[in-house]
Amino acid sequence: LNATQAALSRSFSRLSSGQRLNTASDDAAGLGVSQALEVQRHEAETVLQEITTVLTVVSTGESVVTTTKNALTRLGQLAATNSAHPERRRAEATRILRGLTEARQQLRIVMPLANQVRDEDAENMVRGLNRVIDEIIPAVSNYFRISRSSSRLSTRVFQNTISGQLLALQTQEQATLQIILNIYAMANDRMQEAEDFMGDETTNEYFEFPSTMTEEEETGGQE
Repeated sequence: LNATQAALSRSFSRLSSGQRLNTASDDAAGLGVSQALEVQRHEAETVLQEITTVLTVVSTGESVVTTTKNALTRLGQLAATNSAHPERRRAEATRILRGLTEARQQLRIVMPLANQVRDEDAENMVRGLNRVIDEIIPAVSNYFRISRSSSRLSTRVFQNTISGQLLALQTQEQATLQIILNIYAMANDRMQEAEDFMGDETTNEYFEFPSTMTEEEETGGQE
């Protein structure tokens, strides 16, 4: 009677949990492997979430790099033209300035994500792009007289500022590439850990299902 009650209790436990293994008495080795697999699953989910978050930061960074590079190139062209149609040049510079301001806002949105996953490379990339934009916005506003300023930047100084920030953008592009390489390396490491776990002797022994065929059945009854 006790054995029947114990078996019934195990059956109800499996039905309620939906799992075959609930306690060590069901299958100690199997439960150990099952728990190890569950740990692997949780770790994989965590890494996947981190990779997804970093990719979001990198994608935003790439977009900001492209926007800023195009803006600096066009601003350099505007500065190189003569002073004809100053209002038209100022209007275009104002439009470019709005784009840079929006790019800076995008960086402010993703910075908490970089901090969340504690990815130093991603954090440095966002900070570096912020420095570039923070440097160019007041220069554009001053040079094209979008804001009232007591003094105006000379064309030479403004063009030097643009050239310097274009070089800074190249550094950020390289940083973005390095982050992507790090992500691939992280994913490969997790895959290797999973392969090592599944190749472990204890795990393999548990997943090796014995043949249900007798020797006579395997030989087809032939001697």
